Amino acid sequence: MQLEFNDFPFVEEAQKLEELGFKNRRKNAKLLLRTSGNFEVVRNFLDAQKQLKDHMNMKYKFPRSSYRKRANPENEDKGETAITSEIKEIKIEENKMISETKVPHREERKLFREEKKEQKKGIKAEKEKLKEEKRRLKQTGLFTKEEKLKFRDALQNLKAQKKAFKAERSPKKPKFYDEKQSPREEKEKRRGGRRERIEREKVPTLKLESKDAWPIDIEHVYLDGNNMLFVTGPIRKLCLSKQFEKGEQSLENVAVAFASQMKVNLTLMFDDTKTHKQVGTVSVCSARPIFRTSDDAFVHIFQQNPGSKALFVTSDRELTERLHKAGGIIMKPKDWFLFAAEVLGSKISHRELDNWINPYTL
Repeated sequence: MQLEFNDFPFVEEAQKLEELGFKNRRKNAKLLLRTSGNFEVVRNFLDAQKQLKDHMNMKYKFPRSSYRKRANPENEDKGETAITSEIKEIKIEENKMISETKVPHREERKLFREEKKEQKKGIKAEKEKLKEEKRRLKQTGLFTKEEKLKFRDALQNLKAQKKAFKAERSPKKPKFYDEKQSPREEKEKRRGGRRERIEREKVPTLKLESKDAWPIDIEHVYLDGNNMLFVTGPIRKLCLSKQFEKGEQSLENVAVAFASQMKVNLTLMFDDTKTHKQVGTVSVCSARPIFRTSDDAFVHIFQQNPGSKALFVTSDRELTERLHKAGGIIMKPKDWFLFAAEVLGSKISHRELDNWINPYTL
């Protein structure tokens, strides 16, 4: 992979250091920036660090002091004490190497801070002058409406100056990166871009207020087991206390009761479960070992039967997007639980869901 430099002035020196065996590119670049491209100083510094590392490794090879004394009493003061003194000397030399060189970007930042302080003092002094002038005019009785407007405009100008002064930032160091993106940008990308979030397209989901609203053409219902285990309080508690089998059984009880009332084929699929059985029209199965997760299994099933009308119950964002693109009907787990409660004879709200599901967990 080729190096990529953004505003980095010491390309040749960095490449020379890499050829000499110092492979940490970022460290080399930082040292070159701090020393204004002084190749000799950086090389000596890195050599000294390498020497220090060798000494530290050597320190642990010496035998215990009691054995040294028995073997040769004259060597009592040599060994670890000698190494520690040499290490101290190397550290002192390292600090001298870096501190003796001038650091241009630090000087620029220092000048910038001083300028900011002066600006701040100037704004404060002008504000005090305006206040004194205002007091004087009030005492003499010459503080008319026109003067009042003038003072207000002057204060607003000072506030604008202060705001602009706060917005200014200190000059940054020249950048050196191995890749196109900075580490911070990469981190934000991995997290999903917290600062610049791309608005995702809202996927339409099915909401049913009553049993009569159930679509007649739905042939099969697929439940995303792992996603639904953490929707309701009682089942979630079982899973958090590592009683996954009980949690799966509770979800199965609700699914069997729902399928028997609606007279519909239903598949309850988990990513990885030991339970594989058929209860009436309800099939309990595992996505593995054929598929990695139930998400992949659902997408594969729907793609194999594109004309079939199937309902997928899940709140997984990626899965909903994939199924929506393929043309599937999606329902959120909470909405499905509420609809299941109504089908089984009790109309409840979101708050009453935990109490309703408690009997199914026993």
